[in-house]
Amino acid sequence: MTPTSPSARTSKTRGAPSLPTRAQSLWEANRLPTGYSPLRSRIRAEVAVVGAGITGLTAAHRLANAGREVVVLEAGLVGGGVTGVTTGKVSALHGANLQTIADERGEAAAAEYFRANRDAVEVVGRLAALCPDARFERRPAFTFSNRGSDRIVREQQLLQRIGADAEMDTTAALPIPRATAVRLDGQAQMDPIAYLVGLARNVVDLSGTVYEHTPVTGLHGVDGDVLTTAEGEVRAKVVLLTSGTPFTYRGGYFARTEPHRSYAVALELEDSPPEGLYLGLDDPVRSLRTAVDRADGCRLLIASGGGHVTARGDELAEVDALVAWSLQHFPVRQVRYRWSAQDYRTHDRLPYVGPLSHLPSHVRVATGFNKWGMTNGTAAAVALADQVLLGHDGTAVGAARSTRLPTPSGVLELARVNARAAMHWVTSLLGPGSASVAGTGVLDLTCPHARGTVRWNRAEGTWDCPVHGARFAADGTVIQGPAHTNLRIRSRNGGRGAAADD
Repeated sequence: MTPTSPSARTSKTRGAPSLPTRAQSLWEANRLPTGYSPLRSRIRAEVAVVGAGITGLTAAHRLANAGREVVVLEAGLVGGGVTGVTTGKVSALHGANLQTIADERGEAAAAEYFRANRDAVEVVGRLAALCPDARFERRPAFTFSNRGSDRIVREQQLLQRIGADAEMDTTAALPIPRATAVRLDGQAQMDPIAYLVGLARNVVDLSGTVYEHTPVTGLHGVDGDVLTTAEGEVRAKVVLLTSGTPFTYRGGYFARTEPHRSYAVALELEDSPPEGLYLGLDDPVRSLRTAVDRADGCRLLIASGGGHVTARGDELAEVDALVAWSLQHFPVRQVRYRWSAQDYRTHDRLPYVGPLSHLPSHVRVATGFNKWGMTNGTAAAVALADQVLLGHDGTAVGAARSTRLPTPSGVLELARVNARAAMHWVTSLLGPGSASVAGTGVLDLTCPHARGTVRWNRAEGTWDCPVHGARFAADGTVIQGPAHTNLRIRSRNGGRGAAADD
């Protein structure tokens, strides 16, 4: 696919309202200003945090509140990464994740996971008091199915066994006909970017420092204590890598997780949308919540779900299917916003939290949130910050420790994941290509991370790598790891050109 312009393509579902031309989340459209400067010097810090998402800023706030000297480095804008394209659900009810964890690691691990996420809901609730623009709203959460109740019953029984106050719910309040659900009260929803903008402001008020437009380009030093950026350098006693997936090869997280994309639309309805956090177990997965558009105060319904491994699916078809499903169940007047997100799936549905690798290092990592970053990311941030404050790794993350070995079934799953990645890598070797981009030139479509060939994402207007999920803007600028350098430019329009990252 050779794009003729950097704008995203559009689509229209038959009989449906037109989709917005530009892919943009409701939270990005409603973004509040920040204005932090890029780093343009060499500095020292006690703790350097890479990524101003929910994990990075929650950890930074906890550390700054304890009097530690903290520097946050963000490649774009605060909340401009994974957190800014989530659904903003703050819930400990994670679909069928608990059942997978119980099967892989036992019910004690499932109970530990649930408690960490339940506690994270309350942490977010307390911090949201510092971020009034986040519109933190308590709502009940529902996991539902309309294709039989067996999985729902098993989920509810597991929740009860591990101490969750979850109940079966078959009331008419469910927005999906003939659905059976398990209900967990006291969960929440919010505007995730507004929340992070408020957290960043509080980090600065606590004498921390936030840098925007400061992508980290290298991790150096014997213990990984030196971070290089485009125009600066940070030497830190402790480094926290919290930017989706680590850009460094150390620890091999690109091979221990699988990048998955999912899709969302914000819908204006003819009547009031249903209030609550809904998640279906049926395939394709569908998720619902409400939110307010600051542009006019309209209450919107956010429908999300579907998805595939990055660059291995039809992006526009996923959006069309989501809109078609929404039309089937709700009186849709307008599709106001559309967007997609990328998160990283682990074989046992537990995150990786803790030391970057088995080797001694000042670097700690948090990744693999399995599409539940609001609570998993918060729980990981609390664990990482507490490890720093205690001065050792401790046991705070338990079964989610970063250095854990896979289970026997996990070994097989990781083998399948990496075999599929290798297949796409081999295919790339047979025909790495290039593309002419208006205003840029001829791009080399070889991903700088593992040398896979990137593919054009019609829904987002990006270049996505099918090997490990790196993503690039239409002009080749890196926007999501594990790659941390741009696509090379073979020749520029109107001239011979040079490599974008030379």
